[in-house]
Amino acid sequence: MKFDDFDTTFDDFGTSEVITDNVSEKKQFLPWHKPRKQWIRHKQWWKQIDEHIVRKLKPGIDTIKYFGLPGNDLLDIRFFQQKLPSLEKKICLFGLINTEKGWSSAQTQLSKIMDLDGVDKSSKVEQLNFDYLENTSSIAFDKLNEFGCFDVVNLDFCENVIPNATENRLKALHNFMEYQFQKISEGWLLFITTRSSKDTTNSTLYEELVACIDENLSEEIYFQEFIRVFSNILLNNNLVVRSDLQNQKHINMLVVGLMNWLIKTAHNRHFKVKLSNVVRYDITGENTNDMMSMCFVFTRVMNFPDANPPLPTKAEQAKNPLNKLSNIKNLDDIMIEGGVEYYAQFVKEQIDLLKEAGYHTDDYLNQICTNDLEKLQTTAEHINSIMEGLEQPQPLISTEVMSSDKA
Repeated sequence: MKFDDFDTTFDDFGTSEVITDNVSEKKQFLPWHKPRKQWIRHKQWWKQIDEHIVRKLKPGIDTIKYFGLPGNDLLDIRFFQQKLPSLEKKICLFGLINTEKGWSSAQTQLSKIMDLDGVDKSSKVEQLNFDYLENTSSIAFDKLNEFGCFDVVNLDFCENVIPNATENRLKALHNFMEYQFQKISEGWLLFITTRSSKDTTNSTLYEELVACIDENLSEEIYFQEFIRVFSNILLNNNLVVRSDLQNQKHINMLVVGLMNWLIKTAHNRHFKVKLSNVVRYDITGENTNDMMSMCFVFTRVMNFPDANPPLPTKAEQAKNPLNKLSNIKNLDDIMIEGGVEYYAQFVKEQIDLLKEAGYHTDDYLNQICTNDLEKLQTTAEHINSIMEGLEQPQPLISTEVMSSDKA
C-alpha cells in the first residue's frame, strides 16, 4: 500500500529509520518529517516538559534525563537542544535504535549535537531493541540500569504499541515502568505514539488491554461514565463484547484499554496517571486517522493511610479521561484550521531541523506538503515567502482547539 504524499510502503515503518550512506543523498522525506511532527514537538512534548519537568527541577539540577527511540537523525533531540540553553538546562539522552545502520547514523548526529549547548556529554544511543526489555536479565536492561531513571520517556513508535510482530511489547513496557517506579522519586512524563487500527494490532495483547476495561466496568463510577461516553460500544454483563470491536470501535477501545492498563500498572506502585493531551492523524491516505500521539503525567502519591490527597482508585482515574478519549482531535485539521501563517511556522522549523541533520530541503514542500497546501488553498511559493519573514523563531499562534488538560 502506498501513502498519499509519499512513495513509501508500510515496510518503512518498522523503526522510523531510513538510512543513506552519504549525507548529501538525504533527499527523501517520510511521514514523520511532515510539519505536524513539529506541532507535536511544540504543543505536546515541549509544553509538557516545560510545565511538568523544567519548572519543577530542584535548585542546582540542570539536566533533564530523557529516554527515547529517537530515530537515526535525532530530530527530536535537536529540537529540545534549541529550547534548553536559554533556560540554563540541558538534556541527557539514552536512546535505543535496533539496526546497525540506524545506530551508526545516530552516532554521527549525536557527536555533532554534543558540541552544542543544551546536550549533556554523557548522552548515548545504544543499538538495542526496546522489546529486549521484556527480559530483566538482558543487556538492554543492564544498560538501562547503568543510566538511572528518567524525567521524560518518549516511545515514538511508527508501528502499533502492541504490534503483530511481537508478543513481548507489553511485557517490555511493563518492565520499563516497574523500573521507573522503583527508581524515580518524583513525577515523570510518558509520551506514546502508536497506530491503533485492527490490522496493525496484536490480538492477544489487545485482549489484555480490553480486559483492563472490563475490570473497571465492574465499578459503578466507571461504568456510568463509560456507557455515557461510549454508548455505541456493546456490553454484555458489564463486559465489552469483543466481536463488536471493528473499525473505529476497535481504535477507541485500544486507546481506552491502554489508558486503563497504564493506570493499573502505576496504581500498584502508588503512582497516579493523568492523560494530559492526545491528538490523532492519518498516515495511510485512507482517512483512518489511527495514529495517536498521547501524553501521560505520572505523579507519586505518598503511601501511608492518611495521605492527603489519597491515591484515587483505578476506576476513578480511568473514568476521568474517557470523554477526552472519545473526542480526540484530528491534528491535520488543527494544522489547516490554524491558517497559512500558522502552518508556515511549523514548516520553517521542521525544514530548519532537517537541514541541520543534513537534508536537502529545496523540494520539501512539493514532496511532502501537497495535500496540506491544497486544503489551505495556497502554494509552495506563498509558504516560502512567509518563511522568508520568519528569520527569528516566532511565538506560535494558538488558534487550534486542544484537548483539555482538565481530565
